[in-house]
Amino acid sequence: MAEEKKTDNNKEQKFRALAEARLEKAVHTIELIAPLSDKNRYTYTDEQVKYILRTLRESVKTVENAFQGKVEKKISLP
Repeated sequence: MAEEKKTDNNKEQKFRALAEARLEKAVHTIELIAPLSDKNRYTYTDEQVKYILRTLRESVKTVENAFQGKVEKKISLP
């Protein structure tokens, strides 16, 4: 029983370490998208903006579904 608890604790530690690192990286990468909205530096269409936002929402929904135990196909970008 003590061995099982030790294994569970190790799994939680691995989860925490990976989750923290991956979340930090994901948030940083998402934040890099915001400067693209600068109309003085870039030109883009409403369709391109809608595509970016839709793709981000779909990706978040995929993560939510994974944690809820729902299986969903992976999103592929063109």
